[in-house]
Amino acid sequence: MSETSRDNYRPLFFLCYYVFVALNVLGDLFVSKYWFAFSFGSYLPVTSRWILILFAILIPPLVLIFNRRTKSVDSSSIMEGNYEKLATMIIIIAVAVLFYLLRAKGFYLGDGESLLASVASANPIIKTREIGESLVHVWFSRLLGGPNEQSALLSYQILSIVSGLLFLITVFLLSRKLFDCYFERLLFVALWVSGGFSLLFFGYVENYSILAFGVALFSIIGLLVMRGELSRLWILPAYTFALFMHGLALTLTPALLIVLSYRTSVFMRIRSVPRSVQYVAGLFLIIIGVLLFQYLSARSFFFRFAFVPLFENRFTVGHYTLFSLRHITDVINVTVLLVPAIVFVPLFRLQKLKGRVFEASERIYLLILSLSVLSVPFLLDPKLGMPKDWDLFAFAGIPVGLFVSLLIVRSASKRMGMYIVLLAICLNIFFLSGRVLVNHSEESAFEQFYDYYYFDPLLNQNSFFQIIDYYREAGDEMKVIVEQNKWGEINPSWKSNRDGQKALSEGRFRDAVDIFKKTIRQNPASPSGYSNIGAAYLSLGIFDSALVYCLIARGMNPYNPRVNHAYGMLQIRLEHYDEAEKALKMATAIDPSLQEAYQGLMTLYGKTGRIDEYFNALESAVKLGGAPAYSYRRLIEHFLKNNDYQKSQVYMNQLKAFPDQRGYIDTLIMLFPRLQ
Repeated sequence: MSETSRDNYRPLFFLCYYVFVALNVLGDLFVSKYWFAFSFGSYLPVTSRWILILFAILIPPLVLIFNRRTKSVDSSSIMEGNYEKLATMIIIIAVAVLFYLLRAKGFYLGDGESLLASVASANPIIKTREIGESLVHVWFSRLLGGPNEQSALLSYQILSIVSGLLFLITVFLLSRKLFDCYFERLLFVALWVSGGFSLLFFGYVENYSILAFGVALFSIIGLLVMRGELSRLWILPAYTFALFMHGLALTLTPALLIVLSYRTSVFMRIRSVPRSVQYVAGLFLIIIGVLLFQYLSARSFFFRFAFVPLFENRFTVGHYTLFSLRHITDVINVTVLLVPAIVFVPLFRLQKLKGRVFEASERIYLLILSLSVLSVPFLLDPKLGMPKDWDLFAFAGIPVGLFVSLLIVRSASKRMGMYIVLLAICLNIFFLSGRVLVNHSEESAFEQFYDYYYFDPLLNQNSFFQIIDYYREAGDEMKVIVEQNKWGEINPSWKSNRDGQKALSEGRFRDAVDIFKKTIRQNPASPSGYSNIGAAYLSLGIFDSALVYCLIARGMNPYNPRVNHAYGMLQIRLEHYDEAEKALKMATAIDPSLQEAYQGLMTLYGKTGRIDEYFNALESAVKLGGAPAYSYRRLIEHFLKNNDYQKSQVYMNQLKAFPDQRGYIDTLIMLFPRLQ
């Protein structure tokens, strides 16, 4: 392409850049659930916001000036030789300092607050789908002096920052294989690492930062294998590492198969098959996939609720389906958040560039990898609402960012096209820096969380309690009352759910079923509504219906303590004691203050004759307070039987709070003088 021809594209890139900056400014004025990717600036202080806007406005002309002044300079000579290593070290150290100084201080989006509480507890929750990340954070927090919230927070911050630095170092190493010119390497590294997914590396509290590094490692190794620079076996440990960290790495499987099979005899045989046969085989595989999906959906409510439904059903909230306007705009928002520079991709007319941007092997690998990971935000139901769960999908931005970065840097010339790359980098930095600053301020992070909560109040029901806790800790009881009234107005199912619980406690089980069914009509995504119906049916002795409703509730939210309690109690009645114990222990691990779960464990252990475990559960329930006098008496007698006078003394002292137990205490002292 001639230099004049390239210049003709300059206005298009500048127009695209300024359109997205303008959208961001408008997004700050009109915060909306339909374009949340463009509204992060509304949560920043005015001064910070205007600095970012001025940066975004002034960068393009400065880029042009820089571009003109370097026309006569051979960029391949910039910082070569001994200066290259020094420059790389300075950049890595500078990024490490930025990660630390601008680390997140607000942990409201996603599961930040609950994760800190879980890791800090004596019995942390280890979710199967993210077993690697969970175990690493628990182990590291204990190494730092846990279990406590300070060690848990430090664990997340350190591992988050270290993951980001490992990502940066790995990208630098990859760039040596892709570009001979150090300046182009810098542009490539800056463009890829400045993607929106890098917010995970600023001390972010979630179980996705190590996964992000694992996905980056997989993407890089796969690319080098396809270029013939590594043995294909190297892809296996990278895939295993990412999959161990989080189950979402399963989406890397299509790319893994391509890497392992490309240019093998099997691959060549498949390519030699007539195109019509390939289409028929592909259609057959699609049909098998649909049938398998239907089978798994019928057998598991959790699997069924994990995906956005194609059509509306009785569990659909707010007409949110796969091709609904709301879902499509959510996916676009998340994609822009993760890789802002992707907006430049349509402007490249690849057929007019001299030479191919990608080799055939690279193109196949990057397209399959990018499409497979982008299927996650499109197909997976975020549960908390897409804005809050951006971190769940952050890993998808890494392979897409690699594809976009290679496309832009390779397509641009060393001089005339350099301004395109710099514009893309600046757009990435503009989006990323605003979001980093929001998370760096606890007040700004909470304000954003508050708005996102009201975007999807029915999907974000648990957030209501976080909001109440926030205002209570701040001592603003008036705000607590306002939010409670507001919550009651926007969520009528809350009132009907309370009415149903009252009927349940009064023994009006048939009435409770009718009221709770009204609850789930008002809010089809209410796990507590379904579990309460299950509890009512359990009390009526209708076990089949109780089991179905409890399974629905667990499918919607397997980590809801009350849902697990209801399911556990049902399993006790069905005499499935192992399943009951798992559910009740899960309930106590999620919410150690849930006294009903300890009582359920006591019932279970009493039925199975596990005396010591029975009294351990009783002791846990008593420690929560509010226990009746006979609970203390049973503990005292149990510890006396085991000659544990110290614990007996502790609970006897607590029993003194009950005036009617004075005679019992005097008798104990007479029989066991050591208790005095």
